[in-house]
Amino acid sequence: MRHGLVLFAPFTGSSLVRGWNPKFYFLRADPAAELPALLRYALAHLRGRRLGFMYMEGEYFGGIEYELVERAMSGMGYELSDVFSVESSVTGGAKKEAFDAAWEAFADTQLQAVIVFGSPTNDAVKLVRRMLAGKRTAVAYLLASSVLQYLVLRVWRAAVAGGVEFVPGQVITTGTNSLAKDTQCEAIRRFQELMREYLEKSGQKYYTDKDSFFYS
Repeated sequence: MRHGLVLFAPFTGSSLVRGWNPKFYFLRADPAAELPALLRYALAHLRGRRLGFMYMEGEYFGGIEYELVERAMSGMGYELSDVFSVESSVTGGAKKEAFDAAWEAFADTQLQAVIVFGSPTNDAVKLVRRMLAGKRTAVAYLLASSVLQYLVLRVWRAAVAGGVEFVPGQVITTGTNSLAKDTQCEAIRRFQELMREYLEKSGQKYYTDKDSFFYS
C-alpha cells in the first residue's frame, strides 16, 4: 500500500486471508465459494442425506467452512449426520487415543457422503486414507476442495494399489479452472486452437500428438 504496488495471488488455501483491498487481487474463487458447490452436489446429485464433515481444529482452513455448511444445511431443514474434528498437528495434535475414539464414533454413523476441508497436511493424509480404506467408510463418497485435490488423488491411488477397490466417481473434488476439454467456454476453444497450432507448426519435437495437452 505504501509504495502503490498491485499484488496478484494465484490462489489461497484459506478464506481468512480474503477481504476487500484495492491493491490485492485474487485470481481464483474464494475457498468458501467451493463449499456450496460440494454441498449441492452431495445433496442434489448424490442424494446423500447422511452427510458428514471433516476438518482439523486450529488450522486456518476448515472451521469457517464448517460453520457455513451448518448454516446452509439448517436453512434447508437438514443437519449434518456427524462431524469429525480433533486438534490439528499444526497446533500440537490430538493424542492417538482421542483421534481413534473420534474416528470410531464418526465411522459408526454409516455416512453416505463426507465433505473434507483442510490444509494439505499429514492430518489430511491420515483422514483420507482412513476414509477410503475403512470398511464402514469406504462405501461413502468423498468430496474435497481444490486445495486438497492433489493430496486426495495421491492417497486414493495408493489405497487402490494397496488393495482397496476402485470405485469410479467415489472421489469428487472442486476445481477453479475450466478443463482443457470444456468447449462451452470461448477461452478454452481459443486455447485449443492455439495449442494445436503450436504443436503442429512450432517445430517442437517433444509431442507428436497435437492433442497431447488434453492429457497433461
